[in-house]
Amino acid sequence: MFVGIDFGTTNSALAVADRTGHVELTRYEVAGVGYETVRSVLYFDPDARVDGYPAPPAIGMAAINAYLACDGRGRFIQSIKSHMASRTFKSTNIFNRVYQLEQLVAHIVGALREGAGRELPNRAVVGRPVHFVNDDADAQGDALGEERLRRAFALAGFDDVRFELEPVAAAYGYEQRLDRDELVLIADFGGGTTDLCLIDVGPGARSRARAGEPRAVRASDGVALAGDAFDQRIIKHAIAPRLGLGTRYKTFGGDADVPLWIFNSLSRWHLLSFLKSAKTMTLLEDILENAYAAEQVETLYRIIDEDLGYALHRAVERAKVDLSSAPTTVIDFQAAALRVEVTRAELETWIAPDLAAIAEATDRVLARANLDAAAVDRVFMTGGTSLVPAVRKLFSDRFGVEKVRGGEEMTTVGRGLALVARDVFGATA
Repeated sequence: MFVGIDFGTTNSALAVADRTGHVELTRYEVAGVGYETVRSVLYFDPDARVDGYPAPPAIGMAAINAYLACDGRGRFIQSIKSHMASRTFKSTNIFNRVYQLEQLVAHIVGALREGAGRELPNRAVVGRPVHFVNDDADAQGDALGEERLRRAFALAGFDDVRFELEPVAAAYGYEQRLDRDELVLIADFGGGTTDLCLIDVGPGARSRARAGEPRAVRASDGVALAGDAFDQRIIKHAIAPRLGLGTRYKTFGGDADVPLWIFNSLSRWHLLSFLKSAKTMTLLEDILENAYAAEQVETLYRIIDEDLGYALHRAVERAKVDLSSAPTTVIDFQAAALRVEVTRAELETWIAPDLAAIAEATDRVLARANLDAAAVDRVFMTGGTSLVPAVRKLFSDRFGVEKVRGGEEMTTVGRGLALVARDVFGATA
């Protein structure tokens, strides 16, 4: 069997292919409900013990359910992949125990492996973005992200790991439905990255790959933004002004703005875990005592103090999904008595800079391949953000609506990685 693993910012998946190319995506059951993906989150319960030692963290939906029931206790970790290329994030202290970043990833990968319900080989093909989320956005950061993933997978028992670009894996998944060769632009939208790849696919390309010939990847590019960036825009424009953004408070030296960095951290869910620190809470208490907009700041304080950040992001995410099929929706965040109407037109205005960055990356891919849009036979879009109407329109306007395809938005990369594994490891199986 040949294993492909899609470790994602938001969701992760494990797929297995056999020699014939048949692919099975592992299903995971939590409380009687089956899922084809595992949420890439961890929850550490401070009271859980195994033989007197701290228990391993809960993973995925089990972690989410435990976290929501814990009344602010414990430690919830999310969007770990967004830190893979960070030179500053190496470890974190959880209940007086230091966890390296690789150990946190290994917990999720180990859960994927254990949930497969059968013995798996120690080799796998693992997806990686064209560019990791990285403040420096350089090749060294990408190399660091890949090396950390390699160490994390080794900790989970996969000591023979090959990496494949996630959009190339998506091309493998898309290729299975073809009976002729095509030049395809793959647009893979994850939680933290958008990856683009221009590649030849189809029966001919598949036969050449099985014979050991490298895939003809014409060009690739990517940007470190996708679904999470859209959520950030909603929080910044629709939610943060109702939590005190733009208001002031009294200080000894005069008035000061409620710090912008608090709202920036609140809007980026991979930073939520670090927002509730003693230093931050002391600062918020001082601001609340002297705030001109005390009611708004009190709501902000409560969201952070009661660990409501994750629930807030889920409410925002639901609103974003609703706007894919409706012109208007309401963010009804009852936990903090927030009710905000948002329109699709507003969202499209807010995400305009992100759409421009995606468009520029698309132009770079075509330029590197020395091709224009007319030369592309098909555009295959995958990932949840591909369903956002403004994103789809960007590609439809450029390539023609008749060329744009989608499907299996959450699982195409995982399935494709298993097929890559069949090509990579098949000769030595």
